[in-house]
Amino acid sequence: MNSAAKHSLNKEELRERVEKIDFLFTHDADYLEYLYGFVPGGLKCKFCESTNLSKEYGDRTALCLPCGKITHLTASTVFHGVRMVREWVITICLLEDGSSFSESMLAEVIGMARSSVSAMMKKLFLIVSTHMGEKSVVTNSAEFLPVVCKRSLETPAKKHPRAEQIVFDELACGEPGESIEGIVEKAIAGIFQNVTTNESATIPQGTTVGDNAPDLWANEKKVFLFLSGDPVGFDSLSHSLNFNAAELSATLTTLELAGLIEPVAGNRFVRRRFILSPTIARSDQANAQVDLVPFFDFIRNTYHGISRKYLQPYLGAFWCFIDRKRWTVGALFRACLKAPRITNTDLLSFVSPLMVHFCSK
Repeated sequence: MNSAAKHSLNKEELRERVEKIDFLFTHDADYLEYLYGFVPGGLKCKFCESTNLSKEYGDRTALCLPCGKITHLTASTVFHGVRMVREWVITICLLEDGSSFSESMLAEVIGMARSSVSAMMKKLFLIVSTHMGEKSVVTNSAEFLPVVCKRSLETPAKKHPRAEQIVFDELACGEPGESIEGIVEKAIAGIFQNVTTNESATIPQGTTVGDNAPDLWANEKKVFLFLSGDPVGFDSLSHSLNFNAAELSATLTTLELAGLIEPVAGNRFVRRRFILSPTIARSDQANAQVDLVPFFDFIRNTYHGISRKYLQPYLGAFWCFIDRKRWTVGALFRACLKAPRITNTDLLSFVSPLMVHFCSK
């Protein structure tokens, strides 16, 4: 299959591409045999690594003649247990052609459930991202928040999807394994640690200090966890948390003194951002300057936004889209056949780290 110029497809163009790929195959078994053609070193026995196998055309198993064992040819690869091989082959061919397309559009064109297409594409993008290595720069995931607008299982209840980033920012400032509540308590305790010896220390009215407090800084923790990067008004806070004005004022003052929140225009409040240095670094070029705008355009034009949870896979998708020399015909097939199996449970539990890899070319 010939590599085409990279292009963001509309539905009709995508349908035409899919039909051209389908035209190359007569039977379902043809897709599987095409896939086998990219196995590094050819098909081998999983037990003795012999290439002397006996199998029928389109079979997923083969008999190893030297050792007499049955080997499952796609076992322990990303294709392990995949029933719809045609759809995987088509998707990989499209990506290797330098095309970009939304999950919903592909689902409609190839007749596959959107959730299945979404999982398939994320697995493919994860595989691509594992090959970034020295080609990538490493930067704080907060740099990519402009395109984060979709919710995931990691999004806090009743919060904007970007609120996922705040959790990572906070944890980056705490000790390993420290809870968000622990970070809040430590920050507040720091401003009152000398209250018993420093007579000039100012304690907001209503604040409880001391080891005998039943739930130290309970109100502060409650307000801090409610806030996010989106401004919330004083009255809205008071109503939502059932605090009276005096109680809320004292709590907000404590959080401000601790540097945990900050006021904005209109008597509103937001969490203070705790992000690491945004400096982008690469092993061979410290402080490398990278233009993120092409990535933002790619995501907005193709996927109309992403969740923070799967940021790293979509950074992989962007690299696959722009680097046609690296991801030429057959490259993604070979990467998939070398990659370990990715289960749906693995995919659901995946969360992009604080520091992510990004390839601009």
